[in-house]
Amino acid sequence: MKIKDKLRQFTSEGRGLLATNFYNLETLHGVLQAAADLNEPLILQLTQSSIDYMGLETAVTLGRTGLKQFGVEGWIHLDHGGSVELAQRCLDAGFDSVMIDGSELSFEENVKITREVVERAKSYGAHVEAELGYVAKLGQSHDQQGFTQPREAHQFVEETGIDALAVAVGTAHGFYKQDPELQLELLEEIARSTSATLVLHGGSGVLKQNN
Repeated sequence: MKIKDKLRQFTSEGRGLLATNFYNLETLHGVLQAAADLNEPLILQLTQSSIDYMGLETAVTLGRTGLKQFGVEGWIHLDHGGSVELAQRCLDAGFDSVMIDGSELSFEENVKITREVVERAKSYGAHVEAELGYVAKLGQSHDQQGFTQPREAHQFVEETGIDALAVAVGTAHGFYKQDPELQLELLEEIARSTSATLVLHGGSGVLKQNN
């Protein structure tokens, strides 16, 4: 099943699909063993740094081979792609999904580069994710706020044609210094404003802190 279809299915069922990064053989086997034990599908993510470290072809081969070896239904995804060129390399390498992250650009520039990646991904049948709002990355302040607004989310999805939208509703990447205050009502408003699959970055630790 293609990732687009799986995400549609899970959305209709009110379920989330875990996406996790791997950095080497050990981290890959760790997440795949967990997914196999739970009999759950999994998105395997690669960042620019992981690609630079392992090599693009090696990383993709490791991911595909691991999914087959552990009997896990899964997909390969570019996480926080910083350029159209990197997204293109990943599409050429057979990624199922790519993320183009223009969240630190102006709204107009974010739309521009995202639309270009969407157009390039069409011939590959690949899934495209983008981000709108401020989700603190490693080393960035958790105090700054820039929540995704429903009206802008609707406009962004309409103008870019993306499949999935990463939203800012109170999470952050890395370890939390204090319990995150998730804006769940805002999340519901965003969900009503667009048909795109919503993605929550910085989910590590959220569940145990917000049961």
